[in-house]
Amino acid sequence: EIKNLNINHPDAIGLFSHIGSVDTDRDDVGIFSYVGDGEIKNLKLTNAHVRGRNNVGILVGRADGGYEINNLVENVYIDEASVVTGLTNVGGLVGRAFHSSISSSTSKASVSGVEGSECVGGLVGNIQGTTLPRSSINKSNYMGTAPSGVTGTFKVGGLVGCVRHSDIEESFAIAEVTCLPLSTNAQYIGGLVGYSHYGRISYSWSSGGVSCKVGDEYLGSQIGGLVGYISHSSVQQSYSSATVQGMLSVGGLIGSSFSPRPSIKAVYADGDVEGDVFVGGLIGRLYNGGFVFNSYASGDVTGNNIVGGLIGALEDMAGIQKTFATGNVSGNEYVGGLIGDIPYSSRDSVGVHSSYWDIETTGQETSARNMGTGIIKERPDHF
Repeated sequence: EIKNLNINHPDAIGLFSHIGSVDTDRDDVGIFSYVGDGEIKNLKLTNAHVRGRNNVGILVGRADGGYEINNLVENVYIDEASVVTGLTNVGGLVGRAFHSSISSSTSKASVSGVEGSECVGGLVGNIQGTTLPRSSINKSNYMGTAPSGVTGTFKVGGLVGCVRHSDIEESFAIAEVTCLPLSTNAQYIGGLVGYSHYGRISYSWSSGGVSCKVGDEYLGSQIGGLVGYISHSSVQQSYSSATVQGMLSVGGLIGSSFSPRPSIKAVYADGDVEGDVFVGGLIGRLYNGGFVFNSYASGDVTGNNIVGGLIGALEDMAGIQKTFATGNVSGNEYVGGLIGDIPYSSRDSVGVHSSYWDIETTGQETSARNMGTGIIKERPDHF
């Protein structure tokens, strides 16, 4: 166990090159500033305070496995008295991990990105792999509720801020994830992951809250209970119970899905969702070939324009099959029990199959372009 350590020497050299409060203008800052090929196991960190600029983590600032998965972090615990702050790639455990594997680890630290921050996560700021090999996070978690939590501007997640060519399995976040109060341009904010590009998320979940709202004003775009934004990614056997608040492309599970070949299946969201435009109980905006299978949403959905019990907007060759929605849905324009809007230009390219909404509980008798089936107090047999 390591606890109550402070080393204020930003140019220190050695295995433990940066511990405690460190200059804000430094990169690769952490108890281990850089790990190139090694294993860190069975370690507990208490009351650690780390501050830097880029690649900032309480345990490791930057882990680079080279051409193979050469770095392993296993069974590491960061307590709730610990704090980490930075600009880019900021994590409660690791700032930036490339070709690395993280398993059976927990962070409860307070994780904060400064104004304009990018890739901020409760456990890892930015995890990257390549087509082969892929990096991974397995059986790990972040638990950061008030007064702790995760705060940032771009690509902010309860567990991971940025995921690229990496897998997240059997992991969770119980977190309060928030946009910085002045971040009117906040983007890609999620309860588990902020931004996923060629990522694979399975058997994972989130709870708590994802909030981009100050007073009565909604902020930010691509805000989701589980993931803010996915591209070329899959999400399977996962769920979110987080409440979600944002301005544009806001979903109980995923804010926005822009993927030619995504696989979103066997997922659900039951947290309440609030937003302005493109607001959905499961996904705010599903387009460019995105497809959802065997999934549902049951949280209440409140928005202004393009609001749906399951999907806010369904566009551009996207589709859903064996899905349903039951939460109350309210809005002003383009409001539907299942789907808020299907643009005219997409009317012949989208697909809606074996999908339903509850007319009574949603409070909506129609769905976009009469696609889907309204039912009363009945769950379809195939669910």
